[in-house]
Amino acid sequence: MTKKTVNTFFILFSTIVLSQNLVDLNDSIKYYTVADAQKSLEFAQKAIQTNSFEDDNLESYNTNYLISQVFYFNEYYKETVEYAINCLNIYENLSLEEKTKTNDSNPGWLLLTIGNVYYKAGNYDKAISYWKKSKESFNKSNLINESQKKIGYNTTDINLALISIEKKNYDEAFNYYNKMLNRINDNNLPKSQLILVYNQFMNLHIILDNRLEAENYFNLAYNKFYEIESPSSVELAGEKLHLIQTTIDYSKYLISKNKIDKALLQLFNVKKNFNTNSDFYSQINILISECYIKSNKLIDAELNLLENLKYTDLSDKQKLETHIRLSKIYEQEGDLKKLLNSKDSIILYKNILSDKKNDFINIEALLDLDDKQRELTKNKIFYNNAVFFLTLILIILAGIIIIYRANFKLNKEKTKRFKLEKSKIENELNTKKRELFSKSNFILQRNEFLKSILDEIENNDSAKVVSKIKKQVSSMVKSENLYNEFDKKFVEVFPEFYKEMNSKYNLSKTDFRLMAYIKMNKSNNEISQISGISLRTVQSQRYRLSKKLKLEKNQDLNSFIFSI
Repeated sequence: MTKKTVNTFFILFSTIVLSQNLVDLNDSIKYYTVADAQKSLEFAQKAIQTNSFEDDNLESYNTNYLISQVFYFNEYYKETVEYAINCLNIYENLSLEEKTKTNDSNPGWLLLTIGNVYYKAGNYDKAISYWKKSKESFNKSNLINESQKKIGYNTTDINLALISIEKKNYDEAFNYYNKMLNRINDNNLPKSQLILVYNQFMNLHIILDNRLEAENYFNLAYNKFYEIESPSSVELAGEKLHLIQTTIDYSKYLISKNKIDKALLQLFNVKKNFNTNSDFYSQINILISECYIKSNKLIDAELNLLENLKYTDLSDKQKLETHIRLSKIYEQEGDLKKLLNSKDSIILYKNILSDKKNDFINIEALLDLDDKQRELTKNKIFYNNAVFFLTLILIILAGIIIIYRANFKLNKEKTKRFKLEKSKIENELNTKKRELFSKSNFILQRNEFLKSILDEIENNDSAKVVSKIKKQVSSMVKSENLYNEFDKKFVEVFPEFYKEMNSKYNLSKTDFRLMAYIKMNKSNNEISQISGISLRTVQSQRYRLSKKLKLEKNQDLNSFIFSI
C-alpha cells in the first residue's frame, strides 16, 4: 500500500527529470520506465549489450543510472545495486562540468535506491543508514536547486516514516508527513507532491482505522488533482499515478470494511477515466474481482482476473496474486482442471519470487566487489551467455521438431482408429435403432390386431365367452413382457436418457415410458394404441408429465424431450 506509492513516486521523479543530453537509447529507457516497465527493461538490456561502459563519461553515468532504476522498478534488486555502484564510481571521475549536467540523477537518488533495497530485504538499520547518506548528499550538493533538494528530502522522509510505521511509532510517522507538507507549502513544489502526502496521511489513518480522516484525505487528493490548470505532461503524469495509487489504497480499505458498492464505484471510475500501465490495471482488476467474489459473482470475478493475464508485461508478483484469486474461484466452482492449472502457476511464480528474494543474500557482498573486476568479466559473461542461449535455442528447436513429428504421426494413427471405431459404433447404433423401431411397430400392430378382435367380440351374444376373451385380450394388450423388452432396447439406443431424467426429476415408470414413445416421435394416437389406453388418457399423462418437469406454459413437451 504505502510502499507501492513510495516506489512509484521515486521511479517517476528520478526518471522524468534527467538531463536532456542523453542518447536516443537512454531517452527510450527513461520514457518507458513509467509507461511500460517491461519495455524499459528490454531497452536497458539492449543498452547493456551495446555499451562497454569503459569510459567514465556523462553518457555512461546516465545509462548506468537509468539501468539501475529500471532494474529496481522490475524488482531485480541484485542488478539494481550492481549498476548503482557502477554509477557512483563513474560519478567520482566526472569533471565538474559533467557533474553539473547530471541534475537530478544526483548520487543522492542512488544512495536512496540502495537503502530501498535494504528495506525490502528487511535490514532496516542498513536502509536508514543509506537514506541518511542520501539526505546528506542532497544537502551538500551545490549542483541542484532548492526545490529539487526538498523533493529529495520528502522522498527520504517517506521512507523513514515507513520504518516508524513498521515499529508502530505512528506519532513519529505523522511528524515526517507534516514536515513534508510544510516543505511543499513553503517551496511551491509540484502538486503531485501534495497528492503523495495526502496518500501517506490517508494510509496511516487507514492503519489506525480512522475512517472519517481516511476519507477526508482521499477527497483532498481528488480535489487537488482536478484543481490543476493546464499542467505539464510531467506534472500530470505524477498527479495521475499518485491519484490512481490513492484510489487503489482507499478501495482496499473499503473492501476490508465490506463497502463493496462504494469500492466498485471508485475502481470503475479510475479504470474508465485514466490510462495507466498494466501494473496499475492488474491491481484494479484484482480489487474488482475481490468485490465480485464477495458478492458471489464468480464469473465476473474470473473475467476481470483473466484480463490481467493478457498483459505481456505483467510482473511476476501480479501474476501470482491473479492466480491465487483465480484458484479460490475455481475451488468454489469445483472446476478441478482449472484449479490444478492455477495451483501450478502459483507454485511457478512463488519459486520465481523466491529466487529474487534469495538475491538479497548476495547484495551485501556485491557492495564490496571491485568495479573493475566486473568490467573485465562482463564481456566474457555476455559471450558465454550468448553461446549458451544459442545452443539452448537450437536444442529446443530440435526438440520441438521431433515432438511435432511424433505428435503428427500419433494423431494420424489416432484419427484413423477413431474413424474405424466411430464407424463400428454407428453401425451398432443403427442396428439397435432398427430393432427398437421394429419392436415398437410390432407392439403397435399386435395391439391393433387384438383390438379388432375385441371389436368383433362386442357383437357376440354369448356373454360368458365374450367376458372370458375380453379378459385374455386385455391381459395381452397390457402385458409387461414386451414393454420391458422395449425399455431394454430403448436404453441401448439412448443410454444416458433415463439416467439424466432420473437424476433431475421424480418420475414414475409410466412417465418414463411416455417420454420414450415421445423420444421415438410417436403421435398421441400411436401412443394410445401401443399402450392400450384411450387418447384422453394419453393427453392426461402428457399434462401430468409437463407439470413434473416444471415446463412453462409456452414450452412444448416434445421439443423439451427431443433436446435431451
